[in-house]
Amino acid sequence: MNIEELKEYIAEKRPDIAEKLNGIIDAWKWRTSSAEILLSAIVTYGEARGESNRGQFAVLMVIFNRAHRRKRSIIDVLLRSWQFSCLNKGDPSLDKAREADTQTIKETIDLASFVKYGHEDLRYIFPFQATVFLTEDAYAKKVADWVFYGRLDAQKTKPGAWDLSKLVYIGREGRHLFFEEI
Repeated sequence: MNIEELKEYIAEKRPDIAEKLNGIIDAWKWRTSSAEILLSAIVTYGEARGESNRGQFAVLMVIFNRAHRRKRSIIDVLLRSWQFSCLNKGDPSLDKAREADTQTIKETIDLASFVKYGHEDLRYIFPFQATVFLTEDAYAKKVADWVFYGRLDAQKTKPGAWDLSKLVYIGREGRHLFFEEI
């Protein structure tokens, strides 16, 4: 899929955010012709801007691990509703991506390229099989809901909710906690 096809696909799959996301794609596309790398870099920036390269790397690994484990394309994993908060309608992170400086765009796209083209090898040397990440605040809210409702999957009926009883904690990087689904 090329960049223009990606923009059409976004308009079809996610009309709620298509105009904003496609504007960012236009601003970032000078650095790569790969639709998968471009979209994964934008989402990584939206989810982990301000994190170290290691933190952004961990978010990228989650994206690629989900695609690998669920046997879906990276683009379909990224565009699925309620999976990445920066792509939720009204989230301010996409506005910040539009304002990213040239060096940040270059570094984020380079990191996404490194993970995409080395993902299979990286899975063996970097034993990080996380498929879920939550910020500390999101995790604390889920635990509070569990205490209030008395069950870990109390919010499972809400879009994007993770059943905490089916997640194994793997580690932490910056302000994100990483889990593997069981």
